[in-house]
Amino acid sequence: MPRRPARSPAAPVVAALVAGSLVVVGAEVGAAYAVRSALDHRAYVTELRLDAALETFRPVERPGLASPADPATFGPDQNPRTDPAACAPLSVLTTTSPVDGRSWTGASGRPLQPVTLLVVRFDDAATARAELDRKRLALLRCRRVAITFPPYDGPPTTYTVEDRLRPTTAAGPVVRWSLVGGDRRFDFYVRRYANTLTWTYADDVSTPQVREEVADSLVTRLQDLAHR
Repeated sequence: MPRRPARSPAAPVVAALVAGSLVVVGAEVGAAYAVRSALDHRAYVTELRLDAALETFRPVERPGLASPADPATFGPDQNPRTDPAACAPLSVLTTTSPVDGRSWTGASGRPLQPVTLLVVRFDDAATARAELDRKRLALLRCRRVAITFPPYDGPPTTYTVEDRLRPTTAAGPVVRWSLVGGDRRFDFYVRRYANTLTWTYADDVSTPQVREEVADSLVTRLQDLAHR
């Protein structure tokens, strides 16, 4: 009978090393998820804390005006229609129904410029994170979008998606992009904190830097209240 080739004495060692590496990697991933889950739980934004932050954060000396936003206003029958449909995350704040939401209007900058924020709360941070990831994916897919605005009785407007591949958009809590069509440009800024998304955009009525500073001020206030 033909002799079987001798088994390398190193083979069991290599197999053990591979198995051990997989166990270590699995443990590290599990630990990372556990830490993230603990941080998300600690930072969770309640309705009360969101209201308190909106009433007490101060981008300028004058307070703005906060008001409830009905979750139904974020539904597909209230939002712009986007073609291709996969690009919808670029024209709406959320494609998932939130628990609740708030709008804030005020002014900031020198000279003062009007700023509007929309903030929505989800059941958990994972849902908010997934919504932000949908925007990242849409930015990879979409170069041009056709948007029809409510009440949907007019022709769609075609926009080019600009600033799609910013390095800061690839990861982290912030996504930025612009929609440009004809003589109009809309600059969008979305920031996630825990189970919330804060969204601000406008055309030429204010500068992106001022709007972003206001949104960041709100998140900073939410973080401050989390430690009290």
